[in-house]
Amino acid sequence: MTKADIAVEGMIKRIGTDPRLAYLVGPATQTYMDLTDAYAEIKGVDPDVFRQSFEAALQVQRLPARKDIPARKSQTEAKPQPRKEQKSMKTAQVAIEVPAGFRQNGKGHLVPEHLISPVEQMTDDLVTELAAKWRSLSETIAEFKQTTFGDVHALLGTINEEFQVKKGGEKGNVQLFSYNGGYKLLVAVNEKIGVGPELQACLEKIRECVQVWKEGAKPELIVLLDELLAPNGKGSVSIGKLLEVKRYKFDSDDWRMAMKALDESLRVVGSKQYLRLYERNESGAYIAIPLDIAAL
Repeated sequence: MTKADIAVEGMIKRIGTDPRLAYLVGPATQTYMDLTDAYAEIKGVDPDVFRQSFEAALQVQRLPARKDIPARKSQTEAKPQPRKEQKSMKTAQVAIEVPAGFRQNGKGHLVPEHLISPVEQMTDDLVTELAAKWRSLSETIAEFKQTTFGDVHALLGTINEEFQVKKGGEKGNVQLFSYNGGYKLLVAVNEKIGVGPELQACLEKIRECVQVWKEGAKPELIVLLDELLAPNGKGSVSIGKLLEVKRYKFDSDDWRMAMKALDESLRVVGSKQYLRLYERNESGAYIAIPLDIAAL
């Protein structure tokens, strides 16, 4: 008895005991093809060979044969479909309505639940339930953030209108306190710094300084500058390290020219606002109330 025959025997037994599989001997449906594909995959046999053996076994047991199902082309005969069409088919599989007693696997096939282990079913139930709650919570937080920013900007607009002054620092950071001082709302603006083409001139000047100072300078300084010029994992020089080097004041025209090029290369390319709420504890310190799930 071949591996396919053993798989067929198991399927035939299930048809007789599980009413959910009775329709397998009815009219041809895509569900039939999906189920036999999934079952053959589980049993490790070729789907076409399995279907032929399965339909032959149905005839032996005097059950309706599946002559209404067109023969599938082999993988060598099948013509490749355009990428766009394949994508739409995948989308259709994901959106398929899953009947009771079945679950959809990663390939879009409908698999009977009794062929899925209890652990896999429990895992699927848990992840699916959490995903629904997670998405709902994410949408709620996004809506809350948008509403909160709107309320804060409306308040600041009212203050500016009444007193004709701007509340906050140069970067737009704002601190708002409750009347009793128990809560502090911080609206922080973080600027994103980018660099222009002047950075290359800065790096070349620093390299010239390193070459000139190698003999007389302290080894620690040379190591520091070499690390500064070393590219990171993305192939670029760290802006943070460059800004640290600005603290050093060397009596060198090349160094001063390098720092001037660095200053001119730095520019603000964008900004992002953040909201943070703090609560004052018994000692008077303000402790952040996190919305980040990792911080809870």
